[in-house]
Amino acid sequence: MTIAAAAAAAWGVALLATRLPMLRAPAVIALLVLTLGPAANAGEPFVEARMHSGTLDAVHRICRIAGSDGVVAVEPDGLLALTLPQAVRGFCGVPAMGVRRTTPPVGGDVQEWADEGHTLYVVSRSENPAVVPGVETTLIEHLVIDDAHQPVRAIGRRPDTIVPRPVEIWIYRVEAA
Repeated sequence: MTIAAAAAAAWGVALLATRLPMLRAPAVIALLVLTLGPAANAGEPFVEARMHSGTLDAVHRICRIAGSDGVVAVEPDGLLALTLPQAVRGFCGVPAMGVRRTTPPVGGDVQEWADEGHTLYVVSRSENPAVVPGVETTLIEHLVIDDAHQPVRAIGRRPDTIVPRPVEIWIYRVEAA
């Protein structure tokens, strides 16, 4: 529909310009106002919107904690295991993986990683990581990503405001036996 409307507008301005050339510029300006005005009005609440603001700082903090010999396991809470491992691999240059609660706990792999000179870290959105039961963990850091400028999540209507969506992340070091 948008392409058809733009084509009809261009055709209309071209037709008007052939018959009344002095109205070409005012017609173009009027069409621009009519097409861009509603878009600007709808987008106005989102001038300050930022998705995932503060997340890059959190990734850099994870990199500093993991160092060059770290291995990062990310728990699945809030889809974190789908989004964070690739960022950690790309920015930190260390192995990172999303883990699921249905897989065996990572505790059995800790000694194997330690024998290879690596330290295992678990990044979780909960204070008690579920993927390392029975294994000693040390809380290294609690990060809060404020994400204060995210558009409201709406179903069935367009978003019309910005809301804060803070994300808390706990980083644990898993101790080798």
